[in-house]
Amino acid sequence: MVDELLDFKEKLDRFLHECFHDNEKFSNTLKDSFEHFMNQRVNKPAELIAKAVDARLRSGNKEASEEELEKI
Repeated sequence: MVDELLDFKEKLDRFLHECFHDNEKFSNTLKDSFEHFMNQRVNKPAELIAKAVDARLRSGNKEASEEELEKI
């Protein structure tokens, strides 16, 4: 789910850039809306992120570089 949310956020950011030329009002509205959506359930986003990172670290990313781990 975390990966899908990150992909969705990237699509929204690309949409903002390509269609609205990073207009500040649209950017702020998009940011506020995404934050509101993510904070609907107080602890859920942090829990999902922690589980996703844990799963990636346990799944054999032992060869991953420091940069790749930071990206996670």
